[in-house]
Amino acid sequence: ERGRAVFNGKGVCYYCHGIDGNRDQRPQLAADTAALIDQLNPPPADLRNRKTLRLTTDKARFNAIREGHPGTGMFPDTTMAPQELMDTLAYLAVLRQQASKGTSKP
Repeated sequence: ERGRAVFNGKGVCYYCHGIDGNRDQRPQLAADTAALIDQLNPPPADLRNRKTLRLTTDKARFNAIREGHPGTGMFPDTTMAPQELMDTLAYLAVLRQQASKGTSKP
């Protein structure tokens, strides 16, 4: 739950990846922000589709969150405390696990 709160809050992951990782359920964003996200190439990763995920380890995911993900629109997040980042990684694992089981609720 702590990771979910960071993902859908302070971490602003949900801006691009969608609420609870559902890309088709983004929050209400300013029109210019939404337009910029829609123009990202490649588009934000679908965190619920394991087959499309390029980062395969928590170390790689940690680095992408902390330092940004080269070749994508993902910018570095230096505002998360180390525990918040670890909680977010745990939440991402839950999303991947649910995706492999075909469930959609975290």
